[in-house]
Amino acid sequence: MLSGSRALAASLLLFAALPTATAAAHDGHDADVHPEAWILVDADSGAVLSAHNDHEALPPASVVKVMTALVALEEAPLDSEITVSADAASRPARRIAMREGQVWPLEDALASMLIVSANDAAWAVAEGVSGDLDSFADDAERIGERYGMQDSTFADPAGLDDGVYSHGEGSRFSAYDLAIAARNFLAVPELAQLPPLPTYEFTGPDGVPHRLLSQNTLIGTYDGATGLKTGSTERAGHTFIATAERDGRTMIAVVMGTADPYGHAARLLDQGFATEPAAEGIGETLPAVAVTTHDMRSAFLGGAPPTLRPLVEAAFAASVRGYEWVQPPTPTAEQGVDDPDGAGATVQDSNADDGAGAPWVWILVGAAGSLLFLLLARRRSVMARRRLREARRRELAEAARRGTIHVVQSAGGQSEGERVRKHPSMRGRDGRRVGVGVPPGRADR
Repeated sequence: MLSGSRALAASLLLFAALPTATAAAHDGHDADVHPEAWILVDADSGAVLSAHNDHEALPPASVVKVMTALVALEEAPLDSEITVSADAASRPARRIAMREGQVWPLEDALASMLIVSANDAAWAVAEGVSGDLDSFADDAERIGERYGMQDSTFADPAGLDDGVYSHGEGSRFSAYDLAIAARNFLAVPELAQLPPLPTYEFTGPDGVPHRLLSQNTLIGTYDGATGLKTGSTERAGHTFIATAERDGRTMIAVVMGTADPYGHAARLLDQGFATEPAAEGIGETLPAVAVTTHDMRSAFLGGAPPTLRPLVEAAFAASVRGYEWVQPPTPTAEQGVDDPDGAGATVQDSNADDGAGAPWVWILVGAAGSLLFLLLARRRSVMARRRLREARRRELAEAARRGTIHVVQSAGGQSEGERVRKHPSMRGRDGRRVGVGVPPGRADR
């Protein structure tokens, strides 16, 4: 009777505890069952390996600074300088203590923004390269569309979203679009080298030395971790773009709205490295990398003579997905323009047609593109045949060494009088060499 009472009491206690346990299991902030959104991408192939709610636009917090950095280098040279405005200097922490009127190297501002997530640096960068935040947002929207982003709207370059210190109500990004930004970010060496750094040291414009320490604790604790950016606001919760490289493979994991960004990101990265390199994942693939920084364009176009500049611009535009080249306006007869080559010549006649807009130019560009394609295709075909011949040569050498049967097939396949022979060391019963597939009485002599 006593044991029965104990069992009844235990049952009552169990049932009393069930509502509390159930509530905790469904409370995303306490139990943190899974992030509000996530995506796992093979950065090399672009294949989406795992995803949840990855196309919903959510507050991104400071991970949006990855996109801010990309837009900055799309619009300005890395060695340029920016002037700090009063608005930028007044952003709340985290900050690098910029002062109004200071002139900062863009590179140091980017490092401050990416390594210690300085909000004042993010605003200063955006205003410095585009003039004001609205123009920077327009630039980000345009560049994001070229990258293939689908779900996001850009507003605040720092990731602020409180409606007080933020620009408007802040940006909204999907995990999918953040993965696109991360993949393009990794393709820019000047940017990709910053997040893995344990420290970054420089002297500010006021003569004060700065030593930036990485805020990403995944680096140094997760095998192969290379970055990329952490974020947190009251509205967004914790967000994280994590990247790692192992055995020549790179993975991107984005988690949004979670209490455990590092744990979830690490588990996603583990899942990614456990897949086969050619895994197709869930069937969705990120757009190809389309970043083209200001310095990249300058390097590509700088060596072209003025007469060929339109063709080079057109070739560049054709080689970068979604890139639109806007031809500069033609100078008027009263305006003299310095010769880009420094020869001192000026353009005086606005009616002179340099042929850039003539149909024959675009026909020439199309023909050149087609010829280049054919040449590349021809080269690939030649290389493939060369590799095949080399493989056959090695096969023949191995067969001769081992004395095994070797098959030689004609271009038309094995037909009558098939050319299949045994190795010369193999002989028939009469001691003479014989052929396999050779009609009787016609042994190979």
